[in-house]
Amino acid sequence: TESWPNKCMNATHAGEIGYLFLDPSEVLPTIFGYGALTPAEEKLALQMANSWAALARFGDPNAAGVLDFEWPLYQSAKPTMLALRTPAELAPFPLAEFCDRWDAIKPWIGPYPPGALAA
Repeated sequence: TESWPNKCMNATHAGEIGYLFLDPSEVLPTIFGYGALTPAEEKLALQMANSWAALARFGDPNAAGVLDFEWPLYQSAKPTMLALRTPAELAPFPLAEFCDRWDAIKPWIGPYPPGALAA
């Protein structure tokens, strides 16, 4: 949030949780020191929560219809990302070259055969 006192930390693990529950001052106050959301951050929070829910329910984050643009599937030929700032926007993905490294190790980590991870 704009009121975040620890701006030097930038984006952090679990930093989105307060936005997804629409009230970071209640969800993560002691960990990150969040304040209340500004109107622009409230819009971002609603976009995030609804897009995440649409992805889980329909497999498509655009199904919620809350973004001001179409969030495309990732394509290695044109690597873009959803930049979670106010306003949310599509941006070039600056670390795309690191994704190729995962392709190199994928045989070592999966895919797992059906039922291999079942308890």
